[in-house]
Amino acid sequence: VRNRKWLVSPSGLREALEESSGSRYARGGAGTGRAAAGIAVHHLLQTWDRSDPGWFRTHSRAAARYGALQAGAASEKVEAIVEEILERFLASDLPRRLQGLDLIGREVPIEAPFEGQMVRGSIDLLYRHEQTIVVADFKTDECAPGKEARLLDKYEDQLMAYARAVQRANRLAVLPAREIWSIRTGRIARHPGTGQAERSH
Repeated sequence: VRNRKWLVSPSGLREALEESSGSRYARGGAGTGRAAAGIAVHHLLQTWDRSDPGWFRTHSRAAARYGALQAGAASEKVEAIVEEILERFLASDLPRRLQGLDLIGREVPIEAPFEGQMVRGSIDLLYRHEQTIVVADFKTDECAPGKEARLLDKYEDQLMAYARAVQRANRLAVLPAREIWSIRTGRIARHPGTGQAERSH
């Protein structure tokens, strides 16, 4: 398609016409600290063994330094943001939910066509709930409690790209459920159309 990037990251689908570094966390400017914190928190969520939630506090500073290095941000600022996000997360029901999942995988790599582009990225969380496969993405965006549906709208293309890739790879008759796990608010937003039969694309 003319003037569209052929290979994009899932979270960059809406911005595919803009220049990108290729990292789904790349922001720059005032958002560098927040982007670095996002990297750090995602790293913690992907490496936690799902036993003791206190592990997050023990490893938060090292993860913050890693995120700061990746994003080119001041580590002190990133540490403060990571600490704030984790305290909200740990005060919520999300750690218990994550512990109890019938987990298929975390950071599951995908490379699949979507809307005329080839999308390359990783699914943060893939799990089974009863008879349903669920595709979920962790988000550390600023979000008011109760407004998590806005994140579903913002990242709709990303979730759909993931869901279609999983559906196609596993020849599923039903499109996987799509969720956003808002780490800041400690709540899960599920796409309202989830679990409905949809033909593979």
